[in-house]
Amino acid sequence: IVETAFTIWASQNLDFALQRAVRPIMTGAFQTANAGQADPATILGRLKATMCGSGSGTVVTLFDCQNLKLDVYVSTSFAAGASPSVFNAQSQSWNSNAGTQYTCPQAGAIVIVSAAVKFPVFFSFLKLGSQTFADGSRLMQSIAVFRTEPFQVASTTACGS
Repeated sequence: IVETAFTIWASQNLDFALQRAVRPIMTGAFQTANAGQADPATILGRLKATMCGSGSGTVVTLFDCQNLKLDVYVSTSFAAGASPSVFNAQSQSWNSNAGTQYTCPQAGAIVIVSAAVKFPVFFSFLKLGSQTFADGSRLMQSIAVFRTEPFQVASTTACGS
């Protein structure tokens, strides 16, 4: 019961942190702040810093921010939207592209942001999760799907332009 309750609490904590982090993407503020930056690793690092509270106050997280994997995708419709799996069941590890994908959302775009992290297991004999890493930890994941607001884009702002 304790492990299940802690897992639910940590999962809600991950959901809250992700919702907090995607708000600037939804409004276009994140894209504008990262204008001219084309390196996905740098941009995802900045998004991770936003999610984990670096520079904007303390955010209490129940997950390991250092090992957080973030991906940002753009879809043509809500129905067609999908986030590729970050977990490789055969090797019981991360897929090679987990935490490396960033597509810059334009105004009015349908966006999928995936956050995934390894979560420690205290009672491994319970087998409460199907996606278990080789080290015994479980995959904890949160996904936000939204349409960006119709923010204004100047010729020198947003999406590396």
